[in-house]
Amino acid sequence: MAPGGPAAMLPASEAAKIYQTNYIRNSRAIGVLWAIFTILFAIVNVVCFIQPYWIGDGVDTPQAGYFGLFHYCIGNGLSRDFLCQGSFTEFGSIPSGAFKAASFFVGTSMVLVLSSIGCFALFFFCSTLTVYKICGWMQLGSGVCLVLGCMIYPDGWDSEEVRRLCGEQTSKYTLGACSVRWAYILAIMGILDAFILSFLAFVLGNRQDGLMAEKLLAESKANLVSRCLPEEMLRRRTSIAVSYLAICMWTCLEAVPIAVDQTKVSRPAENLEPPKSVDTGLHYDRYLREVVDFLEKDPHFREKLHNTDMEDIKQGKLAKELDFVSHHVRTKLDELKRQEVNRLRTLIKAKQDIEGGRGLKIDHQALLKQFEHLNHMNPHTFEVDDLDRLIKSATHDLENYDKERHDEFKRYEMMKEHDRREWLKTLDEDARKKEEEHYEQMRRKHAEHPKINHPGSQDQLKEVWEEADGLDPDDFDPKTFFNLHDTNGDGYFDEQELEALFTKELEKIYDPTQEEDDMVEMEEERLRMREHVMNEVDTNKDRLVSLDEFIIATKRKEFLEPDAWDTLEQNPIYTEEEMRQFEEHLTREENNLIQKTADLQKQREDLERQQQQLNAQKLELQQAVEHMERLKTQRIELPPEAKGKCT
Repeated sequence: MAPGGPAAMLPASEAAKIYQTNYIRNSRAIGVLWAIFTILFAIVNVVCFIQPYWIGDGVDTPQAGYFGLFHYCIGNGLSRDFLCQGSFTEFGSIPSGAFKAASFFVGTSMVLVLSSIGCFALFFFCSTLTVYKICGWMQLGSGVCLVLGCMIYPDGWDSEEVRRLCGEQTSKYTLGACSVRWAYILAIMGILDAFILSFLAFVLGNRQDGLMAEKLLAESKANLVSRCLPEEMLRRRTSIAVSYLAICMWTCLEAVPIAVDQTKVSRPAENLEPPKSVDTGLHYDRYLREVVDFLEKDPHFREKLHNTDMEDIKQGKLAKELDFVSHHVRTKLDELKRQEVNRLRTLIKAKQDIEGGRGLKIDHQALLKQFEHLNHMNPHTFEVDDLDRLIKSATHDLENYDKERHDEFKRYEMMKEHDRREWLKTLDEDARKKEEEHYEQMRRKHAEHPKINHPGSQDQLKEVWEEADGLDPDDFDPKTFFNLHDTNGDGYFDEQELEALFTKELEKIYDPTQEEDDMVEMEEERLRMREHVMNEVDTNKDRLVSLDEFIIATKRKEFLEPDAWDTLEQNPIYTEEEMRQFEEHLTREENNLIQKTADLQKQREDLERQQQQLNAQKLELQQAVEHMERLKTQRIELPPEAKGKCT
């Protein structure tokens, strides 16, 4: 017989063994690959759902920002901060109906594919055919939902929030100045992945049923027991592999960078890189700190910075080292400068619009002062001159910052006294006398407080050591105290850390619940204490107190035997002559306002009178036109005989 003839056909049992071997070998490999790609597709689906990077700003967009399915962040145009809104749990906060529908369908797609992974456990209880078909239908549904989500999403591009980011030319399925981001592209790629996985699941499910004939199945029934063992082993091994991959997927999901509103998240303190700078109070504080942070990332510049004394830094000698920093640092500094220039231009334009709209005179010198910390003639690149300007401007502004705060407090106190005196003028004799007695009583009550320790003295620091730190005053150690209150761990006491040391002393004088205590005065007292300690301890005048400077200060006689500390009520803020000049200035300002009000009222009356005249002229002109129209009508209606007589 020919080898291929009917008589050469293998017995049913042998054919079943061959089929079983090939099936197990092929199905195991394909099934594991199918499971792996299903898990990867689930990761892609979750990332696309939660990441707000479906569309985003472009080069010509009026604002910076980005949009996802339900979460979006848009800049305010004045700084680099983003205002983030939208949450899937708060469906009403999603800016568009199309975005809501897209979020629903993509979310449903994510749930379906995660459910298909959960169905892997059914391999223990159901037949392989059933499990593959269940997963296949779920993956098919996931792909369909993903298609609907990707198709519906552009229908919401005409919403107000998207137009505010992408420009007025934005409409449905037209992004204007914005561009498609990676999450949208990843979702489109996920559609193809879903359909391929679904097709593969149906193929794997139908493989056994299609290849084995009914007769073969019937004849190999006797071998069912012998086949159950290897199939059961296969299922167990496959389930173990799938479980391992599921654990890997969970680990990957934990590592996905989820975009959230950073203003609502409390980050744990990081010990690796403690913050090295604090808020200086300058209007360009953020720009200053970002420049310093990036320069310190360059090893060469960081070494020069640590080896240069404060006077050389103030004179601009350090700025020349900018030429030696790495290229990527210079590139980032260029970007920071462009952003700062844009911020200042936006603020100046807003100020000009406000003042121009009110007809006020624009102070060009004040506007130019906003640019003193950078070279506005070159708004594109960060050069040596920019660093030199930034150092000198920051040094000058910080040195004058405390003086400006003192002057502002002085004006506050004089205005408070002026208001009190003006109030007394409105009272009768008896009420004025009672008010004066109450005022003196409040002053005496405020002056009755426990003894104030000299700021920075041993007694003052020991009190903090005992009451704030809860330690035995007999065990006071300056180095330990310094490390305890160096809150940012940079090895220095900055101004904010020093001011925090005086809270206990200030609580002896000021109580926010008491009428006689003014919290504005408390902050002025805190500033005086900090200035005094800085002048005594900060020997190199860098506005920081190092550990060495602090230890040296604790060995001085003034630390052990300090003078008494005079509080604000013991040091008059202003003299009567200054008060008289201040009131005269207020009187002049009031008279100027009255005069301006009178001028504006007169201008208003003149405008109303002119408007009345125009209305009268308009009425006369209208009457003349009507009269001419009547004459013209009468002339047309006259008979020819009358017209001849008229002529």
